[in-house]
Amino acid sequence: SESLSTALYHQALSEERNMLIFTGTGSSHCIGLGNCCAHLWAGEDLLLIDCGEDTFSSPVLQQSIRQCQGNIYCIITHLHSDHVGSLATLCLYCKDTLHKTVRVCFPTNEASALLSLMGVPQTHFIESTSFPLKLDNGLEIVPTKTSHVPWMNCYGYFLHIDKACYYYSGDANCLSMHVLTMLKDSTLTMLYQDVTLNGDKGGPHLTLDELCSIVPDGPMRGRIVAMHFDSMECMKEAKRRHFCVAERKSVS
Repeated sequence: SESLSTALYHQALSEERNMLIFTGTGSSHCIGLGNCCAHLWAGEDLLLIDCGEDTFSSPVLQQSIRQCQGNIYCIITHLHSDHVGSLATLCLYCKDTLHKTVRVCFPTNEASALLSLMGVPQTHFIESTSFPLKLDNGLEIVPTKTSHVPWMNCYGYFLHIDKACYYYSGDANCLSMHVLTMLKDSTLTMLYQDVTLNGDKGGPHLTLDELCSIVPDGPMRGRIVAMHFDSMECMKEAKRRHFCVAERKSVS
């Protein structure tokens, strides 16, 4: 039921500093919801998942960056601008103003090449292409190749912490059998999946109708957080179909 979905979502959100804080929940064509990017705390470290065009300007992220007493990591799902558009600014600001060097993590050296083209010197970020990535509080990040657009390397990420496992799809037009099996047998605590309402099957994102077909079970939908909406209607429809929905956080 919808109440069960909501209860499960808020129970997960209450877990101590382990869940994702969204600074935006929209696709590149849904400006009002902001670029779909998130971050979370890993002990004293701050882990960003992507840094889109409007992500750095988010007051929520600015507050977290200033509060961070440990390292700042940014794992990248792919290089579309709504996911990396302000990554260069993040690196420059953290190094020049906060005297912190952002660790930019991507399975290939393409993110480093992009930052160089954007005028960020090698001294202003630390490139990491080695995974799994392990943070001090035991958080382990494992990438997996996804299908989004054929001309770009794209990755989703498993986030392992204690006995919990979260999966973040990034941008993907399918849900792999491996992830679906983990969801069915409860190996996966929560799945964050990008969806589209108006897209076509075989496009760059999984359609909401496809997701409903793949996951017809109501309680299981309570462990799926829909995100990367192409419209407000998409978000409302996902909620109507008993999925959880990512919510953009405001400054407290």
